[in-house]
Amino acid sequence: MADAPPSPTLADLVTLAAALRQDQRLPEAQRRSLDRELGPAVSTLRVKPARQLTAWARAVADRTPEVARAHRQASAAQAWAVLLAAGLGTLLGVGVALGVFYYDGSSRINVLAVLAVFVLLPLLLLLPLLIAMLPARLASAVPGVGPLAELCRGVSVGRVAAAGVRLLPRGMRDRLAWTADTLGSQRTLYAHVQKWAILAWSQVFAVMFTAAAIVTLLVLVVLTDLAFGWSTTLDVEAADVHRLTDALATPWAATGQAVPGRELVEASRYFRMDAAQPPPADPAALGAWWRFLVAAMACYGLLPRVVMLGVCLAVRRRAVHAALRATPGAGAVLRRLHQTAVAFDAEGDAETPRPPAPDMATITNAPAADVLIIWADAPIEAAPSDWQVSTDRRMPAGGKTSVAGDRAVIEAAASRAGDGAVGVLVKAWEPPMGELLDFLRALREALGDGVEVTVLPVGEATAGQRAAWPRRLATLRDPWLRVVEPTTSADSAEVPHA
Repeated sequence: MADAPPSPTLADLVTLAAALRQDQRLPEAQRRSLDRELGPAVSTLRVKPARQLTAWARAVADRTPEVARAHRQASAAQAWAVLLAAGLGTLLGVGVALGVFYYDGSSRINVLAVLAVFVLLPLLLLLPLLIAMLPARLASAVPGVGPLAELCRGVSVGRVAAAGVRLLPRGMRDRLAWTADTLGSQRTLYAHVQKWAILAWSQVFAVMFTAAAIVTLLVLVVLTDLAFGWSTTLDVEAADVHRLTDALATPWAATGQAVPGRELVEASRYFRMDAAQPPPADPAALGAWWRFLVAAMACYGLLPRVVMLGVCLAVRRRAVHAALRATPGAGAVLRRLHQTAVAFDAEGDAETPRPPAPDMATITNAPAADVLIIWADAPIEAAPSDWQVSTDRRMPAGGKTSVAGDRAVIEAAASRAGDGAVGVLVKAWEPPMGELLDFLRALREALGDGVEVTVLPVGEATAGQRAAWPRRLATLRDPWLRVVEPTTSADSAEVPHA
């Protein structure tokens, strides 16, 4: 495992699925042992659940041959898919360029044909790409757009590249097929990832196609003599073509390079059947077109595809993160890892507990609370007399309360508290979990600045468990949040509530 936080990839979806299957087969004792081993190691990534799941799955792969094999196969399949798209794009780009730039001295290379193949056609093909990129909801909302988007994705080069899998060695074919079957078994979950993976592969193909064509042109310019011109059956004047080239050269016109002049355009026109047409005064000047063609291919053919590739990769990355978090069983793993990490922090030498964070306000006496939030059925009878507020000012939250119920409690507390203090009663023996921290963040947002919130842990707890409260709540960086140090403990015995 690398020290740097792992960046989730397509292969990690397969690895996580295999790791979760392996996790379900483990006995409870062995699963807890693994959690205690891995929990603290990945606890630093708890604010990034997708990366935490990735780190956990890769750690399981390091310890389990079956999961490691799944990770290797999925990684190899992902690499081969990219190489296949890039290889097909390169081969086709070189082949098309050799055909378009073919020159044997009997006729000139038609600049208009080059622009049609490497500028106009790529720009036109951006339209089906943009349609395929439309969100499913937006596409389905407009009549006819949904089927059109599906059609565009169906004819994507990314899917065409998949057909080339048959050309690969059997071992590579098996890895790709196994990965596709694994992802395909959860089509609803991975459909968004699949869409953007295919679109990204199609843009890899397009980038390599244009890049290979540009490199081929440059090689031909260096190794051979090329003569360019323009010819068309249409009634087009040299001035019209010059306006076209000027418009295309606008992005780089300020450089003064690769911009065909009026004289070059006029001298470059030719008619194949005009045997009496005199040769140009300066035949070498006809080769000057190559700079303009390279710039046009790079600007209108390559650059848009590089941008689209970046967009596809960024959206695919977010889709992978979402799919990792939504994978069945992933939420349970995250909760276990979080509980293990918090419990690990709360443990330690009871005689030498870690001091609270310096920016966490701890007090020994609980001030009176105007509104009391009882978190996860904390025992109200253990609260001090100042906290024995009337029933109408007690609000249960957490535990079995739904998310909507918690939100209603936050809104009610904000409306009733005014400038008064809000108390939150919690169980001292339970570690402060992420659910409580999220609740306190939302409560602060609703209360605004200046309103004091006091957290009172009640019940028996060890010194390590008591020290965990100010340390964990300090991560909220809330200057108006205070925690009361629990005064009852069972330092020398196991806590009966755990």
